[in-house]
This record gives sequence, structure tokens and C-alpha cells, in this order.
Amino acid sequence: MRLATLLLMITACAVAQNSGSTTPHVYLESASHGSQWNAARDQTIELTKDFQKEKDCSEIAVTTRQDKADYTLTLNHIEHGFARDNQIRLANTDGDVLLTKEGGSIAKNVKTACGLILDDWKKKTAKAQ
Repeated sequence: MRLATLLLMITACAVAQNSGSTTPHVYLESASHGSQWNAARDQTIELTKDFQKEKDCSEIAVTTRQDKADYTLTLNHIEHGFARDNQIRLANTDGDVLLTKEGGSIAKNVKTACGLILDDWKKKTAKAQ
């Protein structure tokens, strides 16, 4: 019994060391394009605010260091007149794309990404144990 407990503790420490944390970290990047003078702007702060506002994302940390991230969320925001389009891509550190999506608000896309990140993170930590 003690050996099993010790092995479980060692595995948990290895998972924490490999990921750098028991919390998933996401790196956000964005670009904005369009036909108006104010269309080309960075949406990363908006993404960050949506991650912080979304209660489902409270277990996810936003990082400014891509080398420390477990996931990368990329937003391509396009504006033409009053029409707006948001394209997102979510990938893990292995480069595996978990989601590509077009349309919807930034806030709704963040909520979708949060759910995918948390599900994937639980699978990774369960495998490591």
C-alpha cells in the first residue's frame, strides 16, 4: 500500500514538472484585418479579458510566454463595414489542432476553447497517472 502511494506521489510530481504546473496555461495570439482604418488592431487583450470573465475558464491561466504554454489560441478577426467574422484555432504543445472554427463572437469562442482545454488537460493528467 505504501509503495502504491509513493508511486502515485512520484507520478503526480512528474506531471507537475513536465507541464510546469497543475493548471493548464494558454498563450493567446491574434490578428485583425479589414477595410476600415481602425480594423487592423490586436485583439489579444479582448481575448484575455474574455478568459478572465468566463467562469468556466477559472482553472486556466493565460500566459504571455509561448514557451510556457500548454495550448495556443489564435484569433483571426476580420471586419468589413459592419460585418465581422472571427476565425479561431486551438492547438496543444505537440502542435495538434484541437479546434478550428469560423463565426461567433469572441466571448463564445473563448467559452468553447475553455471547455476543450479543460477536457484535454484532464485526459493528459489522467494518462500521466
